Amino acid sequence: MQQPLESLSGLPIASIACGGHHSVAVSLSGAVYAWGRNAHGQLGIGSQEDRHFPTQVRGLRHQDVRRAACGQDHTACLTADGGVFTFGGGSYGQLGHGGRGSEVLPRKVMELMGTEVTQVACGKLHTLALVPSRGRLYSFGLGGAGQLGTRSSATAATPQARTECASHLARCH
Repeated sequence: MQQPLESLSGLPIASIACGGHHSVAVSLSGAVYAWGRNAHGQLGIGSQEDRHFPTQVRGLRHQDVRRAACGQDHTACLTADGGVFTFGGGSYGQLGHGGRGSEVLPRKVMELMGTEVTQVACGKLHTLALVPSRGRLYSFGLGGAGQLGTRSSATAATPQARTECASHLARCH
């Protein structure tokens, strides 16, 4: 049975993303709404309380978000100027902040400052950020199956650059 989200009706939506047990919608004006399971802060609302209805992520209100991506228990948001904010579970470094803790509020990935990220994607426990102007693909998080593309199975808590991957990806656009 189809059920419209009444709380988002009339709001022009630019993009949507789904994680393990949470969902995110980004409006055309750049506002971010999240709902679902929140055990690790993946909704970015400042608590770990689940939300059964779309709730605005107030920490991103003035960031002009264009896209969101969701992992199992984390979220990444891409701004119009190429900035990346992450929040939620970070036990494998998938937030890119250098630690392995959870973040209940959006936090900018400082290691990517000065770059213009054009795409962001999340796997279950890792995150990718594409910077075609530099010919680089950055990855961080769990690398046990080689999913970071660093020729290693090591986990990375900060963005690691792969240049040869990004040059192929940039040509695909």
